[in-house]
Amino acid sequence: MLRIILIIVFWGCISVTFAQSSKNADHHALGLEAGKLGLVFHIIYDYRFKKLNWGLRANAGKNFEKYLEVYQAGAGAYYLLGKKNDHLETGLDLNYFYADEISDDQRSGLTIFPVRNANTLFTSGNLGYRHYGARTVFRIGVSKGYIHSVQNFYTGAYISFGFTF
Repeated sequence: MLRIILIIVFWGCISVTFAQSSKNADHHALGLEAGKLGLVFHIIYDYRFKKLNWGLRANAGKNFEKYLEVYQAGAGAYYLLGKKNDHLETGLDLNYFYADEISDDQRSGLTIFPVRNANTLFTSGNLGYRHYGARTVFRIGVSKGYIHSVQNFYTGAYISFGFTF
């Protein structure tokens, strides 16, 4: 799992290196996201296609709960409705989701996960608000997801902030 996270981070760094020309400006973003399935903190790389209102994103994340270890990594596509800087964001993601309960008789109370032990795929649809600032991007929304091994739907929320380049 750590290998997947490192590959995604490395890919994002390489993209940053090659994306510094002015013709690519503001179509790339690198940021942090909290949420979706429980309280998982993600590093996100986002690419919005020029002159189009859709794009792709990759993410890798982890929780920081004491008795439950969660890793998540994946990618998705999104479509933006709206003009200028404010958009309604719709999207689909496919993530690898790993959860391992280290101690089943203790709870730290910091996060709530619908699954305590899983090694599966997690598909989600997202609906939210996206705002582009001068060199920033802010996202907030809800996510409805399906955990394949449990065969059940779960609803979550997310908030994200990043920098465009």
